[in-house]
Amino acid sequence: SAETVSSGESIHFDASESYDPDGTIVAYSWDFGDGNTATGVAVDHAYEDDGVYTVTLTVTDDDGATGSATATKNVLNRPPVALFTGNATTVMQNEAIDFDASESYDPDGTIVAYSWDFGDGATATGVTVDHAYSEDGNYTVTLTVTDDDGASSSVVAEIVVETETTVSLVVLSMIGLGVAALTATLLYGLFIRRKKKKKTEDA
Repeated sequence: SAETVSSGESIHFDASESYDPDGTIVAYSWDFGDGNTATGVAVDHAYEDDGVYTVTLTVTDDDGATGSATATKNVLNRPPVALFTGNATTVMQNEAIDFDASESYDPDGTIVAYSWDFGDGATATGVTVDHAYSEDGNYTVTLTVTDDDGASSSVVAEIVVETETTVSLVVLSMIGLGVAALTATLLYGLFIRRKKKKKTEDA
């Protein structure tokens, strides 16, 4: 059966068990089936593309006679890696966010599609996109990249969308706390003054 490996994965080949019953092996030649060759008792090779390859070893003895052996390698496609950045993770309602997926890559091929899902029912395609949310809330942005062999992978990020009302309430809340503290201080001062005045009258 064929040995299964991933594209880009280094494979070690060893012909040290080859022998010549009446002489000496003087040459070891390898054909990896992908257009690449090598010589030597032990060699390493990595396949750049997925597929099924036949590896052929040919040995030559000191009399010029040759012998060959073959093996099959099933090379699998590696999926792409999805990565993206955004210029903000917390924004105001209707404020556009720029998303950039240019750091995504495919270790053994090419990314042919970039698909975005913004979590609010809207979608887009492309390496770079922008989007604005019309409603406040928490949203999950999903990027899915697909390579030239049909493999895909995804990555997500969380976006928080706030409204002017939310910010105003926070500010008013802080102002309210300040007013409450000031009122308490004034009342306390008034109480002390009245207490001192009462002691003076009693004296």
